[in-house]
Amino acid sequence: MIRLLLIVLLIGTQAQAGPWLRDTGRVFTATGLTLSRPLTGGAVRHVTTFYSEWGVSERLTIGLDGWSAPGQSFAGVFFSRLPLWRGAGGDLWAAEFGTGQHIDATGSRLIVRPGLSWGRGLTTKVGAGWLSTDARLTLSPGAGLLGGKIESTYGVALRPGLSLMAQLTLEQTRGGRVHWTATPSVVLRLDSARRLQLSGFGQSFGGGTAGVKIVIWQEF
Repeated sequence: MIRLLLIVLLIGTQAQAGPWLRDTGRVFTATGLTLSRPLTGGAVRHVTTFYSEWGVSERLTIGLDGWSAPGQSFAGVFFSRLPLWRGAGGDLWAAEFGTGQHIDATGSRLIVRPGLSWGRGLTTKVGAGWLSTDARLTLSPGAGLLGGKIESTYGVALRPGLSLMAQLTLEQTRGGRVHWTATPSVVLRLDSARRLQLSGFGQSFGGGTAGVKIVIWQEF
């Protein structure tokens, strides 16, 4: 069960994704803590996450996506995102490529993470919104495909300083099993540069897991 959880985390932990690139010179970071517990009982697990993006130019954003489960595992992936196509109706496609390292009790391995993202802005009755879908594979030279992930996100800004998000994630691990995660979130503006994301989630693996996530977003 522990190893399965770590593989699922390894596939991807991004707090922010989609095809959008950062404005040139702008930086975004998201630092979070995730607490989870199997529905069948057991110890509470905690994972710390860090995600960052930096707008290098109008056509290139680079970043770091990492997480750590104390005493169990650590992973960090450096990635770059490039725009592919922008449609007349607002559809935007982007490609992403990442490479990094995964370290656990068995040793260290190189990981490679290619991805494809789609997204568009929306106009709703309650406020401006967005919809995005991200698809990624995680591979390791010598070990092959570790897993794949598809995540769809719907968000809407109810008013300045208050947004709601809903995410549905499907992940396939190396063993071939598919697991889902459902994550509703509320995002509150703390000040001009920082936001607080509060999430609850349910996952299907291991007979079911529930948890909470707290993330601080910062832009500068």
